[in-house]
Amino acid sequence: MRTLKLLIAFFLLQACAGGSYSLLPPGEHRIGQLLVRSDAAWNRLPAKYQPLEADAVLTRHGTNLDSIIIFSDLRAGDALFRAPSSYRGMPRFESTMLPQDIMELTESSFRIRLGEGDARVAVDDLRILPGDRFEFAMNHTASNGFRIRGIVHGGLYSGRAWLIVYQAAADHYFDLSKQDALALFASARINKAGI
Repeated sequence: MRTLKLLIAFFLLQACAGGSYSLLPPGEHRIGQLLVRSDAAWNRLPAKYQPLEADAVLTRHGTNLDSIIIFSDLRAGDALFRAPSSYRGMPRFESTMLPQDIMELTESSFRIRLGEGDARVAVDDLRILPGDRFEFAMNHTASNGFRIRGIVHGGLYSGRAWLIVYQAAADHYFDLSKQDALALFASARINKAGI
C-alpha cells in the first residue's frame, strides 16, 4: 500500500512539474522535418522552453554552457525566436534567401534575442557545402564578458531552410562536444516522407 501511495505521489509531482528534460539517446532520430544521427546522448528541453520555431533544443551541461538548437522547417515569414518585446520585431525568413542572407538573419536574430547593452554577436567564415548546404561560425559575448562560440549548419530545400546551431562556452565546453555536433550536422537530412 505504501509503495502504491509513493507511486501515485511521484506521478502527481511529474504532472505538476509541467515537463522535464528527456533523454535523446545515441542513434537516429526524427526531429521535425529532419532525420539526424547522434553518436552521443543529449538532454532535450521540454517544448514550452524552446524558441519559437525550434523543433528541439538539446544540451549536455545546461543551456548556458552548451546547446544544439534545431530548426527543421523554416518557411517564409518565420522568425527564429519570439520578439523580446512588442516594439521590437524579429527578422523573418524569406523563401528567396541565400546562405549569406540566412547568415545575416541568424546574426540579427541572436543580437536581438540577447538584447543586452554591450552584448556582441559576430558571424563569419561562410562555407558553401555540397547538397545545398552551408556552414558559418557564430560567436557572441555577453555584457559581462562571458564568451560563446558556435557553428551554424544548414540547408535549403523547396523555398524553405533548416538550421542546426551548436553553441557552447568558449573556454571549455565548445571543444568538449564539438566533434559530436559536427557528426550530427553531417548526418542531417530531410525526411522526404514528412514533406
